[in-house]
Amino acid sequence: MKRFITTDDLTVLVTKASTLRKLAKSAQKIHADLAVEEGYVKAADKSIGRGHGLLQNRTLTPKQRAKIEQQLERDHQFRECAQLEYGEKNPAFSELVSQIESVLRELAAICVAEGH
Repeated sequence: MKRFITTDDLTVLVTKASTLRKLAKSAQKIHADLAVEEGYVKAADKSIGRGHGLLQNRTLTPKQRAKIEQQLERDHQFRECAQLEYGEKNPAFSELVSQIESVLRELAAICVAEGH
């Protein structure tokens, strides 16, 4: 059984492809942002670990200890901010991936219905 492709069929495919392209671009941008935020969290964790290691040194002067403690406080605040940003962007990324999967399923259904 042969079926001819109509202009409406092509319009639907172009629309779905355009939607998929836009979603993919958005997902790519959010993914890059997530990678940056994840890098910030890892860097803060490393700095916090070094700070705690330095505080174990018993030969520190009170001034040195206070300076390290201040830096640790700043690192903790920085890590919290980075984690908040990551936490806000991650659900948006998951939603975009879900939308992309939905469009791909629709395109697959169109192809199956067309007998391709």
